[in-house]
Amino acid sequence: MDNVSLNLVESVQDASNLMSWLGERRTWLGVDTETGGLDFYRNRLRLVQIGDANTGWAIPWEQWGGVAKEAIEKYDGLTAMHNSKFDLHYLEHNGVNYPRRGLHDTMPMVGLVEPAKAKSLKGAADRHISPAASYGAKVLRRIFTKNKWNWDTVPIEVPEYWSYGAMDPVLTARLAEIFYPKIEANGLTKAYNVEVALAQILCDMEAKGMLIDRKYCEEKSADLNLKEDELFYWFRDELGIKNPMSDANLITWFQSQGYVFTQLTEKGNISLDSDVLKEIATNAPTLGPTADAVDRLRDFHKMRVTYFDSFLKFADENDRIHTQINPMKAITARMSSERPNMQNIPARKHGKV
Repeated sequence: MDNVSLNLVESVQDASNLMSWLGERRTWLGVDTETGGLDFYRNRLRLVQIGDANTGWAIPWEQWGGVAKEAIEKYDGLTAMHNSKFDLHYLEHNGVNYPRRGLHDTMPMVGLVEPAKAKSLKGAADRHISPAASYGAKVLRRIFTKNKWNWDTVPIEVPEYWSYGAMDPVLTARLAEIFYPKIEANGLTKAYNVEVALAQILCDMEAKGMLIDRKYCEEKSADLNLKEDELFYWFRDELGIKNPMSDANLITWFQSQGYVFTQLTEKGNISLDSDVLKEIATNAPTLGPTADAVDRLRDFHKMRVTYFDSFLKFADENDRIHTQINPMKAITARMSSERPNMQNIPARKHGKV
């Protein structure tokens, strides 16, 4: 993009230049992070980036984290992040006392003004700043593939990586310049303030996490796994079905027993969902035990993998789950939860969950 200066802090002089630049007047200061993954309690913080509409800085955290911390904590103007909850997690988890009072978030700005369009930073920037805004991401993906790197292993000094990071706060600052006036002009200030406050509340909730009973989860996972194994052996030894988790194998077996399927999926394939299994049990009583066994196997597997194993996978060293609660990700604007999904847990099934 034209008229943009991108910089990497590599020396004391660079740090001094950054602090001098930070003292200049500007409307918005964009703030962003690059991390080794999505879990702030497990993955490392790699870059902290700050910038305005014309200049971006990438600050390697491990080498120059003190500079980033001082710059952010001493800045008293308006700051903007895109998906502030994510970046706040990494900054505050690593000891940055972020001045939240002046913090804004361009993701709800975009979401409220353009609810039917993509709310991602690159998506909004492509539409409103430049079609080239997402070019750096495409180049970086090719470099990752070529060198077998990922977000945790790419060397900081790779120009395509740090410049990609340094550009993000520039895009964020420009989006704030574009969208915040629209928030005010369209009477969306109250709704926007609620979204910003909600993101910070959710950030605190996620940081605290939810305590799990690790021993109980391990015992339930083992118990359900044993039940799955018993059913697997029954399908294999009694019915000759090698993989009872395969719809194709099951459908072939039911058809070999004379059952005629009538229900199709949206894609036109034969359906074998729970309703069809109930129909089989009703219309072909001799096949009922098999249909019931399929339903139980699926149930055991889902309970184990979706809940107990997932809890163990995402729990930190203190046995707390830090689920990600997304206030604006669903197209219906309702909140959603992932890593793991904590909004769809059965109250009591195969024991307490």
